[in-house]
Amino acid sequence: MKVLSPVQMYALDKKTMEEFGIPSRVLMETAGKGCADYIQNHFLSDDTPMEISVFCGSGNNGGDGFVIARWLHFFGHKVTVFLLNELTKSSEETKVNHDLVAKLDIPIITISDEESWQNGRLPFIKSSLVIDAIFGIGFKGDLTCHYSTIVNSINRSKKQIISIDIPSGLNSETGQTKLAVKADYTLTMAALKYGHLVGEGRKYSGETVVIPIGIPQSYFDEIGESELMDEQSVKLPVRSKFSHKGTYG
Repeated sequence: MKVLSPVQMYALDKKTMEEFGIPSRVLMETAGKGCADYIQNHFLSDDTPMEISVFCGSGNNGGDGFVIARWLHFFGHKVTVFLLNELTKSSEETKVNHDLVAKLDIPIITISDEESWQNGRLPFIKSSLVIDAIFGIGFKGDLTCHYSTIVNSINRSKKQIISIDIPSGLNSETGQTKLAVKADYTLTMAALKYGHLVGEGRKYSGETVVIPIGIPQSYFDEIGESELMDEQSVKLPVRSKFSHKGTYG
């Protein structure tokens, strides 16, 4: 299984859009729908609607979150979206998916500071499942202001937490963080990233699941140099039961 740096992942996205011809909005829809399907099939029930909080940033990770919120709404769940930043500098795809959520009358609560979080967090308190789509693989630095307050609230909630692509606050290159969402599961797009495996990445990512988004396999072969080794990847030598370490030098 390929493991990519953020730069390699961005290059794959660009190549898929420009050479293979899949528009960025289709990639976002495929990513969000793939995550929603996985969440529905593994954590939710067709017979029991659940209350779900989806935390979205203003970047493309937040755009994935809007798609997930829309599909979980279609699956019959009570979804509330918490928008943690204004969309003034967002991509067109993120804005479109925000507007689709709004057209479905899915509640969108904008959180711009700690006061608005204290006033608007009741749906989060009532929810059973939390989806973290605040920051993606481009995040660097430390969480500040209301972001750190919200992440601490999520981590202390004892609810089931699913991060999208990478836990918010975790550096996807180094796996380093001072504060990040501590996910039970991370649904990452197309391939594992270095930050899931190194530094504190394993502690914060929980169980990591790769969600395919339509990138051709040949593109991974061209760009990826690192692979995750598992038991199936290594063939150990067969040795006599009556030997010891000195037998083989």
